[in-house]
Amino acid sequence: MSILLEGSRFGKYRIIRQLGRGGMGVVYLAEDTMLAREIALKILDRAMTSDASFEERFRQEARIIARLKHPNVVQVHALERIGDELAIEMEYIDGGALSEVILDRAQAIQIIHDILEALACCHGMGIIHRDVKPSNILISSEHRALLTDFGLSKLLSAHHASMVAAISTSALFVGTPRYAPPESWDAQDASARWDVYSVGMILYEEFARRTPYDAETPFALIKQIIERPITPLHEVAEGVSPELSALVSSMLKREPEKRPEDAAEALERFHKCPEVRDALATDRSTVLRKRPVTPAPRRDSLLKAGAPAAAPDKKRRFLRATALVALCSVLAAAALLRWINSPVDRSASHVPANSAPAVPFGVYNTIDPARQQIWNDQWLMRSGAHPDEYQVLAAKDTHLWQMRARVMDKDTLSFSGNWAEYSDTTARTFQYGTLTGTGRWINVNQDLSLALQFVSSLDGAHQEGSYVLNRSPRDISEVIFLRELEKSAYFPAILYNELFPRQAAWALEVERCFAAAFGPVITVPFIRGDAAAPIMDGRLSESCWRISELENAEGQGLLRNDPQETPDKMILRYNAQGLYIGWRIQSAPASARISLGLMTHYQTPATESLRWSAQIEQGVITAIRHVQRGQGVPWNCNWIAASSSIARGANTPDATWESELLIPFDGLADTRPARPGERWRLNCHLTNPQFPGREPLITWGVKNVSEVEHGVMLAFGS
Repeated sequence: MSILLEGSRFGKYRIIRQLGRGGMGVVYLAEDTMLAREIALKILDRAMTSDASFEERFRQEARIIARLKHPNVVQVHALERIGDELAIEMEYIDGGALSEVILDRAQAIQIIHDILEALACCHGMGIIHRDVKPSNILISSEHRALLTDFGLSKLLSAHHASMVAAISTSALFVGTPRYAPPESWDAQDASARWDVYSVGMILYEEFARRTPYDAETPFALIKQIIERPITPLHEVAEGVSPELSALVSSMLKREPEKRPEDAAEALERFHKCPEVRDALATDRSTVLRKRPVTPAPRRDSLLKAGAPAAAPDKKRRFLRATALVALCSVLAAAALLRWINSPVDRSASHVPANSAPAVPFGVYNTIDPARQQIWNDQWLMRSGAHPDEYQVLAAKDTHLWQMRARVMDKDTLSFSGNWAEYSDTTARTFQYGTLTGTGRWINVNQDLSLALQFVSSLDGAHQEGSYVLNRSPRDISEVIFLRELEKSAYFPAILYNELFPRQAAWALEVERCFAAAFGPVITVPFIRGDAAAPIMDGRLSESCWRISELENAEGQGLLRNDPQETPDKMILRYNAQGLYIGWRIQSAPASARISLGLMTHYQTPATESLRWSAQIEQGVITAIRHVQRGQGVPWNCNWIAASSSIARGANTPDATWESELLIPFDGLADTRPARPGERWRLNCHLTNPQFPGREPLITWGVKNVSEVEHGVMLAFGS
């Protein structure tokens, strides 16, 4: 059905606003106009309700669920058939879901306690939830946790099984048992131990702030679950008692029989943990921190879920692996079929003036169904120049995309931009071009289906790709994302070896992202013919060393130091012979030492780029090092250094210390002069060698001189 607009009528209900969208359908806050009360209304997906037997199965399940009367279980009021739609009327919980908040440890313990209390009651009645996960744990305004969606996972699983058995593409739902235990992939009957595992996984993640697995592909995930034991909680989270760590380990056992029998047993052991006793003895916090963007689960990506336990024989292990990969493919393909290929109903889904738009700002994982891969933390959306516009930067291995995303309506984004890539990890073939596409929200601000069209600038060839974006479970800032990207093996080479020489305008836009996060790119001025090249006497007396007003205002040719409050300066110039660096330092120690690291051209991968380093004391180069592909190699250094000390007068005993360094181009791997627009990296420290181990007196770049790949970016001017 089309998305219901705010204020519209649906049977006896008046729609107030959309609360969320999941694998079963769309949930709204609505008013029951007959009883004048607010309720949560879940309208189920027609892909399931069109099945003639589904409604009867659901009504049978609903009669069982209706028996549940517990303060930590969301009450189901009614099941309504309105026209062709099947809807569930439920109690409205106004505090949001666990996936939308950040808890401290005491709050997490109180929430987990509520859920175990609810499950203990359910297990005592023979009811298994099967789908305990953060989005199914709601938090009331009194900070009481309530479980919702009992029985829906069972029906969803049955529907999926019937569709797969029929080899049908109509199994159009989105969802995955992210917290399901290993036996769920063997199609075993659910037991109370199934729910115990799910709660254990949530408890682990709340304390560790991460998931136990880091696999990026289904096969890698299977391998990890089969071979890698879960690290005990006390080893990844400080201050965890042995009792709680042992309980979580037992709840996450691969073998169901080794877990607590049910929630009641887990709850009994939970009460014996010292931090649990302390947390339950305190009042519930009246403040829950909302996530900075709406709602962003801290959990793992769509495919980082329960997976096969270790099988007793190779045949069983192979069957589990095959089943997992097949299921992942069906899930991702179903999402794309439903949300990309279905027509957009503009009249129904256009955002009214009083409706809050989606907020895609943040970092996303990218799922590529065609390759059965997950690219973790691959996609960054930043605020753009307009309220409805976002800047996109996405990179993985040999791929780089830069786009603008515009909000078309509440469900739809349009994309346009550029792409570049090496054909493989050998970097022998480079391609680039433009791209356009459309994205539609599967779960608003969480999961986005995406269809992109790529056009090559070399031969005009067209290609298409379909992806699913899933908001990253990690708390990743823009700076952290960019820092990780800067460290990647191929990104620097794509940007500086391929795009800049081709004068691709969008390469400057990408570089500006990094300049905003890590500091400006420093332009190195060219020494004109009317200015004499420096004489290497250690004095910055030549006219070329004069600092212009432009340099003072914009930092061109003048590298600011850390701390910037001091008057000390590092000045950069170049000509056809080489790069000149001058230092003018006030109150420098007599035995000052300069340590400098330099990287010229990026190799692929970037970690194998050529780099040089030198130490200079009193105008003499005292130590040198040249690194190729991570290994030190002999180097005939032809750098020239000089220094001097200029007294300030009898009443001012401190001296101004000056030094010069010439780095000839013909002493580097590429003997040609630097070209205008070319980028180099540089780090430099000034230290007092009489006090080894102390912090540098002055730093230009990053603190570790050898990490020159993260140093100051030098851009050679025209």
